[in-house]
Amino acid sequence: MVKGVKSKRKAKEMASTIANIESTDLRRRNFLPSRDIITSTVIASPIYPCDEKNAPNYMIYCQGELLHTVLLSNIFNDSKTFVDKPIKKEPDEIISTFNQKFSNQITINDREALISFVDEYFDTEGSDIQECPEDTMKDWNGEPEYLIAIEDRELSICFGNSCTMEKIMLYR
Repeated sequence: MVKGVKSKRKAKEMASTIANIESTDLRRRNFLPSRDIITSTVIASPIYPCDEKNAPNYMIYCQGELLHTVLLSNIFNDSKTFVDKPIKKEPDEIISTFNQKFSNQITINDREALISFVDEYFDTEGSDIQECPEDTMKDWNGEPEYLIAIEDRELSICFGNSCTMEKIMLYR
């Protein structure tokens, strides 16, 4: 009888230990890996394509916790969607509010809060594009010399389409 009680107690302890391990493992899987872990400097320091010298909103669109979190959270089907969204408020305010709202380790459970944050601080992608007034580009040439000089027909058509779009669209 004593042997049966010991084995039941041992089984309960083992079940409890397994539950703790599974719970810890589940919590670990819910965390997004930090930017520091991903951009480890063990091999070399990361080189960013834009920084404070060449991009005023670099901490939003080029590097930083906000961009890292949005991309790893997969809140958009296309990873480029976020960087195409113009900001609604000042960059410093956005970063400051993000750091306040998401000061702890971010988990997949924060996804809805992150979506709300992005909706509040960012506009619809492409909403910063406006039509260029006709008289703005009076000297525009739809077939510049460099375009005519391209021998590859498909490439020439591609660049020609880009030139046409350039006339139609203008970024604020």
